[in-house]
Amino acid sequence: MSTEASQSAGKPADNPFGLTPGAWAGAGRPLQTWRLPTINAIAAAAIIGAVGFRLWEAHLPAYAVQEELVLIAAGLVFAVIAIAADAGRRRSHGPCSGGRGAVAGR
Repeated sequence: MSTEASQSAGKPADNPFGLTPGAWAGAGRPLQTWRLPTINAIAAAAIIGAVGFRLWEAHLPAYAVQEELVLIAAGLVFAVIAIAADAGRRRSHGPCSGGRGAVAGR
């Protein structure tokens, strides 16, 4: 059996992409859990900010601006709840993990 075939049997031979040791499939330690909620929060803020900027550029009448502010606030609250629920689901303990059993009927 050649050296090349034995090195590619399941683990990378070296670390060419700067991965942390043990980051391949089947490793014991998972990656940090704060990355995905942070990326989701930044994406939600970018989308809500872009919508707000576009509405500001449209020079809407006062009543329409008030209605849009209510909708943007509702979207912001929904985004915060969704990101918190997703982050809580990915951890065994978190702010949203307490009510899961009652909702799921356990």
